[in-house]
Parts: sequence; C-alpha cells; structure tokens
Amino acid sequence: MAISTLDGLIAATKRRVVYQKTASRTTVANIPFSVFDLAGNPGAGTLAVGNTANGIVPTDAVAGYPALATQAATLYLNRIQARSSVACWLDVYDTLFSAGAYA
Repeated sequence: MAISTLDGLIAATKRRVVYQKTASRTTVANIPFSVFDLAGNPGAGTLAVGNTANGIVPTDAVAGYPALATQAATLYLNRIQARSSVACWLDVYDTLFSAGAYA
C-alpha cells in the first residue's frame, strides 16, 4: 500500500541500510565510475553479473547488494545520506534486472 499521509509515513516500518565503500579507485575527472565492485559493506559485487542470454534479478543473495529483511509490506526509500572525502556526484539506482556486460 502506498504511503499517502504524514501519519502513514510516521507509522511505516523503518530500517537503516548501510552502504559503505572504503576502498579507493583511480578515476579520470568528469568520467562516471562505480564503487559497486570495491570492498566495503556490503562486500564487493560483480559488475557483469548474470549473462546476456537470461540474466538475473538481483537479491541480497547476490554479492554486492545489501541484505534486506523480508518484509510483508512494500519497502520505500525515504532518505539518503552521503559523505565523501573528495568532490563527487552521487547517482542512486534501483537494479531490477541485470543481464551481464554489453559492449
């Protein structure tokens, strides 16, 4: 059920999911990159998971995705906090399906 009132938001189940990557990566200025495959919490993931024929639906059983408790209700993203020791840009995506690496 969708949250449609402030009372609904206050009453909703809340859970903190920590996503912390402490490993460093050599990058080129103004070129997007990912830290998904670096060590941290959750552990390093694979950028080309699955294959191009049938792919997978990522769950917390796949390396690199945070553990989410099984919920009877829908989970909503309600806040993102980010810190960095350098100037950066943060893009957050919900991965619904992954089908390997495409050229």
